[in-house]
Amino acid sequence: MSKADAFLKEMVSMNISPNEITFNTLIDGFVRDESLPAAIKVFEEMKNQGFNPGVVTYNSLIRGFCLDGKIDEALELRNAMSVQGLKPDITTYNILMNGYSKKGMVKEARDLLEDADRNGLKPSVITFNTLTDAYCKAGMMGEAVALQKLMLERNISPDISTYNSLIGGYCKQGEFEMAGNIIKKMKDVGIQPDIVTYNIRIDAFCRKGNTRKAYRLLDEMLELGLNPTSVTYNTIILGCCTKGNIKGAMELRMRMEKDGQRANVVTYNLLIKGLCSKGMLQEANRLLNEMIGRGLVPNKITYDIIKEEMMEKGFVPDIDGHVYNQSSKA
Repeated sequence: MSKADAFLKEMVSMNISPNEITFNTLIDGFVRDESLPAAIKVFEEMKNQGFNPGVVTYNSLIRGFCLDGKIDEALELRNAMSVQGLKPDITTYNILMNGYSKKGMVKEARDLLEDADRNGLKPSVITFNTLTDAYCKAGMMGEAVALQKLMLERNISPDISTYNSLIGGYCKQGEFEMAGNIIKKMKDVGIQPDIVTYNIRIDAFCRKGNTRKAYRLLDEMLELGLNPTSVTYNTIILGCCTKGNIKGAMELRMRMEKDGQRANVVTYNLLIKGLCSKGMLQEANRLLNEMIGRGLVPNKITYDIIKEEMMEKGFVPDIDGHVYNQSSKA
């Protein structure tokens, strides 16, 4: 029995008659749970019971197809809306633009913005942010800046997400001065850098091998009252490991936990691989046992590290007194 069948059967057993809101809630929930087949099942059942799906219903399902990378099916649903006499709203366009953007189809995303204009829909800050982020990820910074100007011309104020996309785009290209100018501009209009802003810059400096600057940004975050996330610490730990500074990476893990951020599987994977790269296999084995002892479940990356960095180099890890059995992880 599918998830959708189970839900609907339970409702019937409780003498609850589904209505449009019920179906919409179920569809949206399944989409958020990445259970697209279940969402489709509920959508079909909704129609079978005589309910006409509305714009909200279609938008949820279109989002599901986009999240699943099925942009063509999402567009078919958009067209089906029109056949049913429903007019796609700006949310529909935002979802489709995001779907195109995730696939790197920037031109198609821009075409949707123009299509929304032709249909009399007013783009929102989300619309512009989606396209701005797509341009920045594609390295099309000229187009991203031009789009920001268009936002202002339409009296739509850029928000922190707009600026973070631009900062990320410039950092990705190594244009740190331009990124700094964007930070100054956002501060001038009263928007302060957030955790995402700092994570973007820390990642950029670590990729350039400048972990010293990354550490300074970490200290700056704490001074401003921003709480670094596990992503923040893991990024710098990766930067240290990449430079061969395993001592610094291990010390940062200790600082991470002292600052209230518990090391996660990603943290341990980075450290274990870093230790292996330095030939410190016994220490890597100790960390592996520590991770398991703390209730963290090894993932595929962990097992790949064990296989490639330990076993293929002739070292068979001892996990809690048991020799690692590779066949059980095949």
